[in-house]
Amino acid sequence: LVSGPVYKKLGLRGTFVFSILTMIIPQILMPFALGKISLILLKIIQGLCSVSFPVFLITIMSWTKKENTGTTTAVFNGLFYGGAGVGATLAGVTIVIFNWQASFFVLALLLFFPGIIWFLTVRENPLIAQAEETSSHKNENLMKEIAGKGNTWLLILSFLSTIWIVQVLSVDLPLYAKEFNYSPDKVGFIMSSLSIGIFVACLVSGRFSDYAVKKSKDPAKGRLLIFSLGPLLTIL
Repeated sequence: LVSGPVYKKLGLRGTFVFSILTMIIPQILMPFALGKISLILLKIIQGLCSVSFPVFLITIMSWTKKENTGTTTAVFNGLFYGGAGVGATLAGVTIVIFNWQASFFVLALLLFFPGIIWFLTVRENPLIAQAEETSSHKNENLMKEIAGKGNTWLLILSFLSTIWIVQVLSVDLPLYAKEFNYSPDKVGFIMSSLSIGIFVACLVSGRFSDYAVKKSKDPAKGRLLIFSLGPLLTIL
């Protein structure tokens, strides 16, 4: 809901700067949190960085051939979730070598340096800006139109189920490992295994999505079919 207005106001690079700052600044301040309330507030601020996620997807798709968008966005999603495993492993090793406070600072640096590279190299496709200018006066009731479509709610339900499973695993897996008295570095390696599985699943689903589009008369229905398999596999 927020990413669209933020993107229109700040543009691609401005949205990225907003996103990276809302992630890094709370990350640095968390070791100094005075209690639960301040920690929750910092996490809420950090959650605002997610405004960049839809913007990144749009940018990736704008530079990609239509028949390959499934694979390229799948790579992005896989790296997005896979990064949690890299961060968990790095944090676990840092805690063992130094202390838990140091892990927050190391992860902040891990965000900062790739962010600089991204900011200096990534460019927005001019076609996006042109499309925004053309459609801005035509889509005043866009939200109402989208909400009235059945496919929208099917997508929402699918997202809720799959994201819920991913988040539950991300939260519960470290707690599960803790029951066996695993050290922080071992917990990090366990989280990496989850991230590897998610990355592979993203790549496979992306390739199947592109294949379904090529074989289907209706590309939207082809992608929706592959997307619907996610919740079914989750249930199994």
